Amino acid sequence: MKAIALFGSVLLILANKAAPSPQVAAVWAQERAYWQATVDQDDAVYQSLWHPAFLGWPCDEKMPVSGRPPHMVRDAVKRSYAMRGQVATEAPNLVSTFYHAREKDVMPGGKVAVTDYEVTHTWVPTRAGWKIISGMCKHPVAGR
Repeated sequence: MKAIALFGSVLLILANKAAPSPQVAAVWAQERAYWQATVDQDDAVYQSLWHPAFLGWPCDEKMPVSGRPPHMVRDAVKRSYAMRGQVATEAPNLVSTFYHAREKDVMPGGKVAVTDYEVTHTWVPTRAGWKIISGMCKHPVAGR
């Protein structure tokens, strides 16, 4: 009986979960554009996603960085990605995202490398659309 009540409560919560706001939906589209630009090595799109006042802590950096990221250098690696665990919160004039991303790289010789990231970005609206103004990335701790 307790299991049925718990199952019913979970269904009620899921049924009442609101759809994301238009702002949150727009930011998730930008997050997908961020990763697709990485896959496509499209530096113009990638650079367009960043606010000039960006301050954040990218993966593998020893200290936070400010300004736009370095330009991409094209290579022969074939990339793909998958995002999961996506959650977002919004306040007036900002949306923050939190998610796990898995990047799969296939090198020209066929070797495969898989890299996991835990990412947070804060986006702000501008005249040119939503831009990343801050963020942080880390590699997940093994065994968690």
